[in-house]
Amino acid sequence: MPELIPIRGIRPDASRVNPGDLICPPYDVIPPEDHDRLLAHSPWNSVRWILGIDPQKPKGSAEDYRRRGKEVRNWIEEGILRKEEERSLYSYTFRYRSIEGSQRSYHCILGAVRARPWGEGILRHEEIRPRVVDDRQLLLKESAVDTGVVQLVSDGLDEILARCGFDQESGEFLYEVKDWAENTHILRKISDPDLLSRLQSALDAVPAVVADGHHRYTSAMQTSGEDEFPGGGHVLAVIGDLRQPGLSIEPTHRCINFSGEDPAQSAKGGLDLLVTTLDDGEGESWRVELADGTSRDLNTRLSREKPTLVRRIYDTLIEHGATFRTDTPHDSRVARSLLNEKGEGSLLCMLPGVSRDEFWGRCLNGEVFPPKTTYFEPKICTGLVTRLIDEEFE
Repeated sequence: MPELIPIRGIRPDASRVNPGDLICPPYDVIPPEDHDRLLAHSPWNSVRWILGIDPQKPKGSAEDYRRRGKEVRNWIEEGILRKEEERSLYSYTFRYRSIEGSQRSYHCILGAVRARPWGEGILRHEEIRPRVVDDRQLLLKESAVDTGVVQLVSDGLDEILARCGFDQESGEFLYEVKDWAENTHILRKISDPDLLSRLQSALDAVPAVVADGHHRYTSAMQTSGEDEFPGGGHVLAVIGDLRQPGLSIEPTHRCINFSGEDPAQSAKGGLDLLVTTLDDGEGESWRVELADGTSRDLNTRLSREKPTLVRRIYDTLIEHGATFRTDTPHDSRVARSLLNEKGEGSLLCMLPGVSRDEFWGRCLNGEVFPPKTTYFEPKICTGLVTRLIDEEFE
């Protein structure tokens, strides 16, 4: 059960700057061309905190990261950012255009969570890559700024919150703004002690899973207890209902790039092997493609007694001695472009998305998915609210 904690948030002062000018996507979904656009959009955009000012070098040194933290503090001193007088949670509604082009709305609660070890209140669903944690922790410590928002989901949360007397209109209205991509962000502040107590008690009773932000959560976990960072050991997070129509789990495809003496033959053999091993004739539909235009449609029964489809694909190839690396695009056009670019030594698996039932059931059973098995939409943005981790938390 997540321990969601009210914070004295640091947020844009709407009398000094348009809050929408600060908002940007999370760091790991900003390609260089969007990084450029965000820098040009506003001198206040928070992409400067999370990725810096050079789109070709988003990962920086300790000195780069210290400079980013100093910039945030300068904005506080200049009044661009202001720190709340009272500790609050925030009600956040995000209206956005989906990957498929439809208009959607997602509502969640924003605050801080205590970053306890996995399984103690919060579950993970994805493997952790140490090199990514190392970079996120370097940024966290050198900047001393909580620069991202971990996204948590819980099944049936909206019904629980409604019983507390909470809905999208609860709290003090702060602003409704559009960001660089014309998506709408609505933020309300919840500071009423009675409502805060009811919300926290309700959340104590529900399990939660990290949808996005495993590495940021792990970085906070590893910073816990350090005297230099009394606000460490916590991380900004939102929690929302897994069943909201405005939330989706999009497919993430696999472009498998073979190595060895004859990569082209390995790709052809891999296609045959996957068809033989994983085509059940019924179940979820997916496709395997080669760069020469060869393709096969498969149907696979997805049983929770077996690993995820991605894991089964990897295991099948590895068990037969294949050596490969993978790209993980979620956009089907990008996936096919990658296949053409990589050429005849590659194999493309166009996969179905993980259903909500499959996701929730596997997570409650403690299963950990291969990296990038899921692609949650929407992605929760940076720049709405932040906090400094070298200040006392309470």
